[in-house]
Amino acid sequence: MANRIMKTLLEQGTHEVGVLNSSQSRDIVNGAKLTGGDLDNFLLVEDAGWDEDGRLCKALSANTKKGFLVTTIEEESLYADEEILQGNYRDFYNAKGEFVRLTLLEAYVTRFETSAFEKNSGVDTIKKGMVAHYDATKKKYIVSKADSAHVDYEAALNKFEVVDVATDFGYNLGVETIRLEAR
Repeated sequence: MANRIMKTLLEQGTHEVGVLNSSQSRDIVNGAKLTGGDLDNFLLVEDAGWDEDGRLCKALSANTKKGFLVTTIEEESLYADEEILQGNYRDFYNAKGEFVRLTLLEAYVTRFETSAFEKNSGVDTIKKGMVAHYDATKKKYIVSKADSAHVDYEAALNKFEVVDVATDFGYNLGVETIRLEAR
């Protein structure tokens, strides 16, 4: 007979994973409350004003808006003695109404790994030196060859360079990640 609790404990998450690689990156003081819906880590948000609790943010609405990188620290230590309850990074996401940590995207300073990417047409293998931009509709980083970038790359305000491929920060549990650097 099935059990709802056991199913939840054994089910693997499908959220995007990532890690901030840059000790010089700067965060927005006190972060911001996420509005508009849930959002995975290492995706981009935009400023959404203020409320009585402080700054608000929401998922980036257009490629032509400058974004902030969501780099909230997972709260897995809450279950430090309950290994089965820890899950893995694919189980964590940012829920609407939670305060999230926001990292500024500074050129040549902000580096991070992410699983939220897809290859542009014509890209068979991702290599160092390729370019990427954030697609607000897909909530993915689109990786392109530098000499034949995606049609939306030029107008996008959030651009990156691929600085490593097939990265493994130790917790991605078989999920492919790439390392991007802000441009």
